[in-house]
Amino acid sequence: MAEEKAKQYMETQPLDTSMAYANNFSAHRPGITPAEATQIYDQWAAGGYEQDLNSSRYRGPAIAAKAVADFFPPSQRPMLVSSMWQLAAASWAKRCLRLQCHQRRDGRGHIPTAGLYELARIVKPACKAVLEYLIQQNRPYSAQDVFQNMGKDLGKTAVVRALETLAETKQIKEKIYGKQKVYVADQSQLPALNENEIKAMDQQITQLTGQLQQSQVETQRLEGELQNYKSLLSTEEAKAELQKTIRDVEQLTAKIQQLKEGRVLVSKEDREKVLKRRNHYVKEWRKRKRISMDIVGAVLEGYQKTKRQLLEEIGIETDEDHSVVPPDI
Repeated sequence: MAEEKAKQYMETQPLDTSMAYANNFSAHRPGITPAEATQIYDQWAAGGYEQDLNSSRYRGPAIAAKAVADFFPPSQRPMLVSSMWQLAAASWAKRCLRLQCHQRRDGRGHIPTAGLYELARIVKPACKAVLEYLIQQNRPYSAQDVFQNMGKDLGKTAVVRALETLAETKQIKEKIYGKQKVYVADQSQLPALNENEIKAMDQQITQLTGQLQQSQVETQRLEGELQNYKSLLSTEEAKAELQKTIRDVEQLTAKIQQLKEGRVLVSKEDREKVLKRRNHYVKEWRKRKRISMDIVGAVLEGYQKTKRQLLEEIGIETDEDHSVVPPDI
């Protein structure tokens, strides 16, 4: 009955409309697979019906079929495949493209290839990545949380659109708390765990926690070694220090050799100057020591404590404290 009505409709319509209806009817017949529907639309596009939409010809249905096969779970594919042409024609894609749809020059038609590629770029990769992330984490997140945790590659707008699309297609759950929306993976879509699996996962967690602690200890040890290495001389600095040490050794060796050979290293005039200065400083040392002790003796006459206590109280250090005595002149 449906085939007879379709035949009558095609016989009464213009050629391009009749061809479009025929291809649509073939692509939506019962039992057709996504691959077969894609092939029908590709053959139709290759025939030139939509060539005035885009120079690369119209492949919207092929892109739509691939999106269905790659993105949606098997349980939801039959419903989407049945409306795959509407998907390509942008009955729902208009919202994602903000109503920026394109038409043929006669005012009819569908989104061109460029529009569907933009739709695939904006929606599908983000949806797939966000869905995988929510399933992997299996905990509630806000849109801002998902954006921050997944990095900046997708963009906040793409993440928000992906979450809304996933919620609308019942692939994730959406909960609203006041002005805040929270998203979580649909638990019914996740495999059920038995007690043995849970125990195995607990054991694995314990094992991994122990390994993490060991790794942290080892990391701290290696960081300590790294700090020690950083405080050492670099190769270039060590080479420069080595050359300086070699020069110092050569100079000291030459001086020792001169001393062994009895060479006069200081002139008589220089020696006398040094001795004269030495005698002057020794005299000043003895003079100042005598004056200091005279003052201390005068203070002790009215002081109730010992000389040692007085010296400690006023902060005087004596030669005896440092085990030295003025040398002879």
